Amino acid sequence: MRRLAILVVIATASMASMAVGQTRQDKPSACSHAPAIMAAADFLLAEPAKFPNFWRDRFGDDAAYLKIRYGDLSHAEGLALLADLEKRSHPPLRIVELRLAHATTPERAAMLAGIQPQPNANSIVPQLGPSAWRALVTEDGGDWLLGEVARWQTSDGYNAWAAMEGIAPALADLDDEAKSRFAKRAEDAGLWRLALRLRATQDDLADYVAYLDRLPAAAEKDARA
Repeated sequence: MRRLAILVVIATASMASMAVGQTRQDKPSACSHAPAIMAAADFLLAEPAKFPNFWRDRFGDDAAYLKIRYGDLSHAEGLALLADLEKRSHPPLRIVELRLAHATTPERAAMLAGIQPQPNANSIVPQLGPSAWRALVTEDGGDWLLGEVARWQTSDGYNAWAAMEGIAPALADLDDEAKSRFAKRAEDAGLWRLALRLRATQDDLADYVAYLDRLPAAAEKDARA
């Protein structure tokens, strides 16, 4: 049973972005699997009574996401859960990313302003993670993310391009219309790689094929490789 619970959480978390603050129009708490998901999340969030043993908090951030989303926790309840996780001797590795994803737009802006780039890095974007990237787009409109990646690209194109490869999959569950709109904004910002990768995740690839035909000349050879 415990092994099954672990597998349920890992499998579910791997299929979903950890974007806690996304819109709740789909009402995840109404999902037929919600009780099983919640039971698995609660199991993984329970602190081990004896040491050494299997450390469940290795998956604590994913479990916390699932509990917040499928348990339909309020913003305050979610913050309380995150605060509890941060106090543990082994906080989940992605707790900062989860906190960014769960934050409101003003809270997230303040948090971003307080993050310093890692040594020899020209941007904080790689430190944020997929769930924060998704929240920056779906909740905050994407202006900060597009602007920061565009700025970063001018000074460190290689690493900015690598980040774009990760940002597109973080938005993979959006519908084609939303992807197309954001891809167009990325294209207008000069982020051709992000626009290309995002269009490649659409169900209807007509937009992707059309974009291949109008890629910037300098980017065409690399994109088709």
